[in-house]
Amino acid sequence: MKQRLRPAWSPEVLNRLYGQVHDYRSWQDHRLRVPVTGQLAQWTADEHGMTRAADLSCGEGAALDMVRLPREAKIYGDLVPGHDLCGPIEQTIEKIPAEGLLICGETIEHLDDPGAFLTVARARVASLVISTPVGSWDDPTPGHYWAWDREEVELMLRDAGFTPETYLEMSWPGLQRLPHAFGIWSCR
Repeated sequence: MKQRLRPAWSPEVLNRLYGQVHDYRSWQDHRLRVPVTGQLAQWTADEHGMTRAADLSCGEGAALDMVRLPREAKIYGDLVPGHDLCGPIEQTIEKIPAEGLLICGETIEHLDDPGAFLTVARARVASLVISTPVGSWDDPTPGHYWAWDREEVELMLRDAGFTPETYLEMSWPGLQRLPHAFGIWSCR
């Protein structure tokens, strides 16, 4: 199941929402999700002999920092200046060297056309580690355009040409104030 939550914002609104680096430690659920994403990215890099990695929606870069590759083998990107690549991920994906690992944490739910992005990503990277809220039908986050379940995300991944290898789901049933459960996939 897939549900559009709201129309795409203008560039001006996006700049207000994402005009500064977001520190993942500001959100209780992200304090666990980001390190788990980074650990899965490291496992994927090890498992498949990745020698390059990129995170084009990296925020402060914590997940990519966890991948044990030399700094020159990593590309940090985001909408805000101060990264190796700056701009919308739909554009910066075209600027990374092919055949590496892409970390895409909490990103596709922000994209107007996540399927098109995943198709372009498939042509650029050998492996993908991706996380996104699952089952967040009443998502109050203003920048989230989409809600979906695990099956819909896996359908998008397969339609783009990725093969999911692992799936982890993180939720906090005892903390009702947290709006999301997260699905985290490693794909080839």
